[in-house]
Amino acid sequence: MLSRHRALCALLIACAPGVAEARQLRNSLAVPEAAAASPHAAVGSTVRPVLLSAVLPGAGQYTLGSARWIAYAAVEAAALYWYGDRRAEGRDLEARYRDLAWEVARLNASGERRDGDFHYYEALADYERSGAYDADPVREGVQPETDPTTYNGWIWALARAIYFPFGVDSLPEDATAYRRAMEYYTSRAVGPEFAWSWEGRPEARTRYRQLIGQSDAAYRSASRALGLILANHVVSAVDAFVTARLRASRAAPLPIEFESDVRMRGREATWRATVYIALPER
Repeated sequence: MLSRHRALCALLIACAPGVAEARQLRNSLAVPEAAAASPHAAVGSTVRPVLLSAVLPGAGQYTLGSARWIAYAAVEAAALYWYGDRRAEGRDLEARYRDLAWEVARLNASGERRDGDFHYYEALADYERSGAYDADPVREGVQPETDPTTYNGWIWALARAIYFPFGVDSLPEDATAYRRAMEYYTSRAVGPEFAWSWEGRPEARTRYRQLIGQSDAAYRSASRALGLILANHVVSAVDAFVTARLRASRAAPLPIEFESDVRMRGREATWRATVYIALPER
């Protein structure tokens, strides 16, 4: 049983002359014992549809009898189709531009075919030639590419800008700054197995740029579809939570009793109100 704690509030109202008679008002909102005896039932009825909607948008709305489940399910199906279609298109275009690079630009690459990472294929679109990894194979050690219009030449120019003193273009090979620049170069420059050249093949390079651009766009579209899927799960779960709570609050009467009365004393009236709040026993 619930223990009842009484809160009493009294309001005295001085009424204007002419009040003829007193009125007696009494309103009561009872607390059903069955509803108060199982506080976990309302929690369970809220959690279940929320979890269902979080896993499968629309499932919680379906269990609550809300027609909105159709909208959530439709958005989920459309977004999943969109994601799958764009991912497949991106992979297909990716395979096509990699094949084109191998068949045209990488004809002089040494060894068996090895595909690089995305940064490598972006460099193929930005630079006509990779340049030599070792500009003078006869000399001992690695001699960096010095043509800044090539990819490797740009890497060496960047290494010098980072490690060489300002305004200095060359240093002895045993200098600390030179060794650090060479470490930077050898870790980022393209070796013979990944060398490329688009010289004399401008149409193929243009086509390659189109393919890599279309593949990037397809993958970005797939990412947007994934964001829509995530948002649909979150919104459906929040919708189920709000709907379940609103229905639970309408189904269970408030644990409050209210009494009021008006008493006449001559030409004055007094209104007294009493509020009873039922609290769970500890």
